[in-house]
Amino acid sequence: MMTFALHRSVLTALVFMGETALVAAQHVQLPVRDVQLSDAPADVWTIGAIEGADWEMFSGIRSVAFDRSDNLHVLDGQNLRVLVFDAAGRYQRQFGSRGGGPGEFQAPVSMTVLANDEVVVNDLGNRVWIIFDPSGAFVRSVPHHQSVGMPLGTMHAHPLGILSRAAPVGRGPDAAPGEVSVFIQPLVPNAAPITLLGIPAPPPQVIDRSSGDGERRIASIRMDPVFGSRPSYGALPDGGVALHADTEYTVRVVDRAGGPVRTITRAIEPRQVTEEDREQWQERQRSGEGISGSTIAVRVDAGAGSRSVSIGGAGGGARQPAGGPAMTFDLANTPFAETMAVVTGLRTDPAGRIWVQRRAADATDAGPIDLITAAGHYIGTLPPQPLPGAISASGLAAYVERDEHGVERVAVRRLPAGWM
Repeated sequence: MMTFALHRSVLTALVFMGETALVAAQHVQLPVRDVQLSDAPADVWTIGAIEGADWEMFSGIRSVAFDRSDNLHVLDGQNLRVLVFDAAGRYQRQFGSRGGGPGEFQAPVSMTVLANDEVVVNDLGNRVWIIFDPSGAFVRSVPHHQSVGMPLGTMHAHPLGILSRAAPVGRGPDAAPGEVSVFIQPLVPNAAPITLLGIPAPPPQVIDRSSGDGERRIASIRMDPVFGSRPSYGALPDGGVALHADTEYTVRVVDRAGGPVRTITRAIEPRQVTEEDREQWQERQRSGEGISGSTIAVRVDAGAGSRSVSIGGAGGGARQPAGGPAMTFDLANTPFAETMAVVTGLRTDPAGRIWVQRRAADATDAGPIDLITAAGHYIGTLPPQPLPGAISASGLAAYVERDEHGVERVAVRRLPAGWM
């Protein structure tokens, strides 16, 4: 096991696991000056409406993913279903329903499509990975491994199974801090996850609240510090993984066992978070923009039972826990990082490119996006814009967004040839 010190101003450790951990990774320094890629994606189709057919009204889009035929799968979280649309945007089918039986959901938080077109849904409520065949028929469930705390991160297909992120489950302020981990999970029963990265988790905060019948409930909340670094990751075609978990611009490429292959850096210095930054962020939340950029892990303990849910993610805004009222957050107690992370997100695509999103000039998340290859070749930089939620092998990209009325929708666009 090798620990790399990453932050100069924030004490955080990034841990790579594997037999090759003692081998020095190649270092690639990207150019200092941006090369602008000015073409824009072309609209292909958009789905999502405030009123219409059942299949075009979403409530809490958690994930989007393409299969090999460019069919788009949408995990409609609060409606507890997966919807499938063909490459032209025509509705095909849906599957999933509420419950604890085979193929049923209680709290689905992420989804991906494997190379064989099987669909995997992470159901946090039932604590299982649920696998469906390409038609939507239930295949099997794989329980979350006992070593995984709360797997609530974005999920990607990987040659060994799936790639995801987990946070520890804290029952109060005295709970052990634990680690946020990025891991590969083989989709067979009792298979241990392969941990690629581990960083100290934010401490839990406790919120007391009572249900309508007077029952006392205690919710433990872990929230990423605003403006801080958040683990980002993506699977590469050869089974490697691109990782970012640094205040500075550092992308690490590891092999499927977690061994270091390459470190890609860019000379962009992080800056200190100011009081003005904090005030502007809080004002954006008050204006209804939602809890931007942070993953919030919530554990609710009630009586003899307990349940865990997540709030925040694709689509924006806070989510209501299944079967209970929405949580309330005191903006005055929101944790802020001392140093503003340069990188706010990372994604990979089927061609092996790495999309690295930088922070915008106004300190919001959706800044310029650098396109680089896993070998460290710099392709160019896109203007400030959101990262796509999914990218197909043919160059389609799906973006989860809201229209001018706040209605959730998915926009599918064709990426320019110059980006490919």
